[in-house]
Amino acid sequence: MTTPIKAVIFDMDGTIVYKDTHQASWHALFSRLGVGAEMERINDKYDDKVTNVMTPENHQRQFAECVALLRGRTAPSIDDLFPTLPYTAGFSKFCSYLQQQGVPTGLVTLSLLMVAEKIQQEQSLQVVRANEIYVQDGKYTGEGKIHVLFGSKGKVVKEVYQELGATKETTAFIGDSLNDIGPWEEVGLPLGINLHHPNCKQHVRAYFDNFHQVKEYFEEQQLLSGKPWSRK
Repeated sequence: MTTPIKAVIFDMDGTIVYKDTHQASWHALFSRLGVGAEMERINDKYDDKVTNVMTPENHQRQFAECVALLRGRTAPSIDDLFPTLPYTAGFSKFCSYLQQQGVPTGLVTLSLLMVAEKIQQEQSLQVVRANEIYVQDGKYTGEGKIHVLFGSKGKVVKEVYQELGATKETTAFIGDSLNDIGPWEEVGLPLGINLHHPNCKQHVRAYFDNFHQVKEYFEEQQLLSGKPWSRK
């Protein structure tokens, strides 16, 4: 008997938006503000571009140095910076399907909170966790807060599915890259989409090119219980 899925959690960049790159929203912000080249040089010091993975210590250094580049610059609104988001095909319909079945959704990403919150609003996600860049009086302060640290993504996914009233066995996580190994190991149904590295395949139950295929998989496997979710 298939264990009913009671929560679905998504990665963001490369999974539900920006299919062709891992951290497009982060790159788009810094490029828009004229410090894209400087940000790339900082990333090159700390990030493995092949695996999209870095150590927790290097993530803290990379984040602090990049955010410092923005100090004093005017912060664009989310709608000005990202008037439309390039969702992976079928994502909105998959979210509607889950909502109709009473299944809550979450998002856990190492990228920008401002983009995660826009997705939350547009797709009616219950919980998002992402990394924050501080703004005061319309300008960046040069500081921020890491809510999802490299190496802690699985732990954060666990916190989110518990908040949604699910368990490891009743949660699906959908990601795209090697930094999603922690979340995949933390759930009962690890799924991949737009996989960016061949080693990802060994960590997932199934993988897809778009969310139309994900929806078909959920229907074929009869993964949903149909019982509505309510916040306790």
